[in-house]
Amino acid sequence: MTSKAIFYQSLAPLHTLPRLLETLYREGIRCLVYTPVAQQRDDVNALLWTYKVDSFLPHGRCCDPYAEAQPILISNQCIPRNGATALLTLRGESPEDISTFSAYYYLFGVGDEETTHKSRDHWRRHQQAGHTLSLHRQDEKGWTRVS
Repeated sequence: MTSKAIFYQSLAPLHTLPRLLETLYREGIRCLVYTPVAQQRDDVNALLWTYKVDSFLPHGRCCDPYAEAQPILISNQCIPRNGATALLTLRGESPEDISTFSAYYYLFGVGDEETTHKSRDHWRRHQQAGHTLSLHRQDEKGWTRVS
């Protein structure tokens, strides 16, 4: 199965994540936030509890009870235990195979040369696999679709 792979080059990738998850959740899309880095999973979990005072984004971690029931799951494995159809990654992490998911969102930072270099490699790999790709870049004025 081919996926759509959407690359977001953000001024603050970690803070872009909740807004993107909020949009996907409103559309009824189940999500998997993948990172093999334990501290990053903790950061994402804490952020989803605190990013807005007046809203709640239901989520859980793969180690939590009832992880399968969570509409948004934060995990160190790229396995959609919660039935996720959307995969989101941060800061240079990208699984080899994204074909399990209908949509893949790759968030990385503006001005982060190491992650930008990794994103080009991921782009080429996903392009060669036949996935549909797009790139959106954020600046002080907002978001622009680059390709």
